[in-house]
Amino acid sequence: AGEGGKEALQPSEEDNFSAVRNCAGQAGPTALRKMQLRIELRSLRSLCNLPFTCFLRYSMPGIGYAPPVLTNPVVELPRIGEATLPNGFSSFDFTMDFETLAHELAQPLQVEVWGREGYAKD
Repeated sequence: AGEGGKEALQPSEEDNFSAVRNCAGQAGPTALRKMQLRIELRSLRSLCNLPFTCFLRYSMPGIGYAPPVLTNPVVELPRIGEATLPNGFSSFDFTMDFETLAHELAQPLQVEVWGREGYAKD
């Protein structure tokens, strides 16, 4: 019991879903919604003593986009320096419910760095 004999009411999950239903005009948390996810990879920093060329690669299969996304063009990364990725922006349009989206976004985005040392032979 709280102050004055009244219990403090905590909003339940159902109350939150009711608010979503009232705002969106659709029923419940499992209703499909059009979503957009934007990812922008801006720069890459090297801690190596050798320069190298590289690009970044990642995929988003959880939202229905299976092919890997690659930054293009490759960038020259100086030794112990930083390079800006000129085309590191991606936008994904998809349809999903809130629960599935929350589950997918709880997974870490794994970005792979693919490259080659600047002095390596082809």
